[in-house]
Amino acid sequence: MHVLSNATSQFCPPRTRLKDYSAPPQPTTTCAEMERPVDEEMQQRALPLKDISQVVDGQHEIHDSTRKQHKNMLLPARSTSSTTPISTQNKTRSTACTEKTTVTPEQCQFSLFEDKDHTIRYSEYRPTFPKNMYEEHVFTRKLLSMHTCGEHVENSQSSLMSPKQLLLNSVKSWIAIDVGCGSGQATFDLAPYCKHVIGVDTSLNQISLARQQLRDNYQTMTNVDFEIGVAENLEALARKYISGNYEPTNNSDKELVSCSIKKETSDTLETFDLIVSSASLHWFDFEKFFKSVDKVLKKGGLLVSWCYGLHTFENEQAQKTLLEFYHSDLLKDCWTSRRYHIDTEYKHIPHIPYPQNKEYITYTITSKVTLDQYIGFISTWSSLHLFMEQHGKEKYQDLLGDFRTKMREALGLTSHCESTTYFVIHLPVWIVKTWKPYS
Repeated sequence: MHVLSNATSQFCPPRTRLKDYSAPPQPTTTCAEMERPVDEEMQQRALPLKDISQVVDGQHEIHDSTRKQHKNMLLPARSTSSTTPISTQNKTRSTACTEKTTVTPEQCQFSLFEDKDHTIRYSEYRPTFPKNMYEEHVFTRKLLSMHTCGEHVENSQSSLMSPKQLLLNSVKSWIAIDVGCGSGQATFDLAPYCKHVIGVDTSLNQISLARQQLRDNYQTMTNVDFEIGVAENLEALARKYISGNYEPTNNSDKELVSCSIKKETSDTLETFDLIVSSASLHWFDFEKFFKSVDKVLKKGGLLVSWCYGLHTFENEQAQKTLLEFYHSDLLKDCWTSRRYHIDTEYKHIPHIPYPQNKEYITYTITSKVTLDQYIGFISTWSSLHLFMEQHGKEKYQDLLGDFRTKMREALGLTSHCESTTYFVIHLPVWIVKTWKPYS
């Protein structure tokens, strides 16, 4: 295991992230295209669980501009505020969620990630990750040797490049997928590096928001698409892009992308150089997902998944308050069983392919947040969403409001500085990666 020294960071609004880079297009796909029965396996996985901060060049800074539009959502405020009702658009998939007394974590997974307000909060508070993590851990190590081996250095300028420069130069030709992309944080992070990036998620709301952010904030990115799709059937995505049968949202040249893929794949579906899942792998059907990965990942291609755990405070009383809340009886039965894989640092994910090439990495991000921002992050926990489904919005507000009060006292804050005083948190990130052998 490789333990990285802390990546110190501050937070920055998504509307300013990557604005100097070129941007992605996004196809218009309908829910009807992805309709399928909700069987037991589907109820064992939902969409990506992601929360907390935004990152630019390794610098983090949680922004307040977007949140001001949503102050009256489901966050418990210091003063009373109105609330936005839960979306009922998803009743056909999770009718059990309408029964407050019988709802279970698995039954409410789909409603959690397709609720519009929750989608906005996820987009606002879920973490993105520093450039250093991508450049030192997502693209590197075995990937460096496998993607540069056999490549001929044709000029003296290339021969003078550092290993990192050679690697990043190689990444420029990659086609990548971000599976369980949510509203596209990791997708946008990958875009400056790769030739083309495709974000895939089963949630119409998440994909709609990703496409909207693309149109609003990343108009220059012409190398990104977002698709509604399932992790367990990446073959359908590969066929779509090989055939060019998709509709880009921005100005990407789909014929160029399609021709590039065809040239690389020949008669197979081995289409992608890099497949990532950011805080979403634990929701998938592992066996089916990894089989699908094997069909579409190029020989020598890399599969990288990561999640983040429960953050830690430098303030001991704040840490104690967080742990008491996390393990409280009120939330104990609201965590889905898939939380186990996060609590065990992705070390017990079954069926990971190419085990001889498997690698685990621990990475820590250190960030500064305000109490308002921190409570916003906590509000995205799936357990709290389920608690609200079971007990109603008023008890949800009371529970989170009580936690806010205890945390404010632990940190020695007054109610007047909850949005202006910053404190330090450490976020552990656990990465598991593997790569497909050449033979």
